[in-house]
Amino acid sequence: MTTPTDPAPAPTPAITPEPSLAPAAPDQLAELVAGLSALRAELAALKAAPAPTPAPVPTTDQGKPTITPITPDLSTLPPIARIAAGYRR
Repeated sequence: MTTPTDPAPAPTPAITPEPSLAPAAPDQLAELVAGLSALRAELAALKAAPAPTPAPVPTTDQGKPTITPITPDLSTLPPIARIAAGYRR
């Protein structure tokens, strides 16, 4: 209880909430739509651009591969190998 001689209590200021400093959560659907529209614009730009010229392909040999028979010089072979070579003919 207060007596008449006590000073009046100071009024308490009203408490106001501080503004939130954290960014609001982004809308995921709006973010997806923005990304999709950017991709569509890029696709339209690529379709409008001329096609790149392909790199030239060098010509290749079109002949059929052949197996060349080995003809050894019989004069350089040892005598047994020369006799064996004679039987192959």
